[in-house]
Amino acid sequence: MTSEKQPLHVLPTLDEVLQRKTRPPVCLYNYYIVLRDRLELEILLDFWLDVQQADVLYRRYNKHKNKQQQHGMDLSPPTPSPMKESYLLTQMLLSIQTPRPSMATTSTTSTQKKAPPPTQADMTDVVERIFLRYFVPNAEKELLLLPISMREDMLQNFKPTESPAVFDEAKQYVHHLLQSTFPHFLRYKVLMNLTLQQQIGRIACGLVSLLIGFSFEFSLIFLNIQPWQKRLWVKKERKTPSLES
Repeated sequence: MTSEKQPLHVLPTLDEVLQRKTRPPVCLYNYYIVLRDRLELEILLDFWLDVQQADVLYRRYNKHKNKQQQHGMDLSPPTPSPMKESYLLTQMLLSIQTPRPSMATTSTTSTQKKAPPPTQADMTDVVERIFLRYFVPNAEKELLLLPISMREDMLQNFKPTESPAVFDEAKQYVHHLLQSTFPHFLRYKVLMNLTLQQQIGRIACGLVSLLIGFSFEFSLIFLNIQPWQKRLWVKKERKTPSLES
């Protein structure tokens, strides 16, 4: 019993999966697939990743802001061109049209190094996008699993800001919900290690085998072959008349 449970202690944790420090089958992409296809809770991971990405951008924004203050530069950077702004919002900021699986499996480190640091307006836009996407009633991915009091407090007190800290309480609660789903993910991908297509294929093969077996058995019954031992020795009995002749 101990030997069976011991491998579970060396499995990756939820935080390691969320930080993309693991490999398949226990990886962020597969975790998203299980949440989407099995548990129908992929919105939780979408929200957590969006806020996490906003936190990363906010740290870059503060770092650039502090560097400007140290050098006595103007804190208001020049207005970006439409092309540069479109590139920034597409590659760095949270795009509503981008499917989450691609974001979960693609590292954005190289993109962030090449793209210019976000401005205050960019960060405000990021925070507003998250709010409109998850907290507004009838939103695209409304977080209905959050407590009603938490959602109402967010709707009543939300104000445009460049800091994603306004989502910290919701992010912690969502992390707790993800923690409760993680054992199911491990069971599907580690203990079972079967995809939904593989399971359906095996069930289909089993049903076909049963159909063939029952069809053969019932055919012998309907042919009224008796006694039943003849079903096993029918070939041997057919050879007997030729020997007597």
